Amino acid sequence: MIAGCILAFAACVTAFVTQTLIGGARLVYMPLFIYQQAVGANNWPFAAAMSVIFMIAVLAVVYVLNRMGRGSRGRIYG
Repeated sequence: MIAGCILAFAACVTAFVTQTLIGGARLVYMPLFIYQQAVGANNWPFAAAMSVIFMIAVLAVVYVLNRMGRGSRGRIYG
């Protein structure tokens, strides 16, 4: 279950076009915002800083889910 969560989270993080189509033009998600800053506004330093923050957030989520998966291996439910 945790592996499925990680795979779904990774797919959602990288698919900013799908998020834009589903959410509409009113909602701007972080990957799209980074893209707009880098390509549209030519604000490369801000886009790089946001990318690092975003990468740290994604790695933190994956780390927590990984630790949860490792902690439940030896337990028997039932």
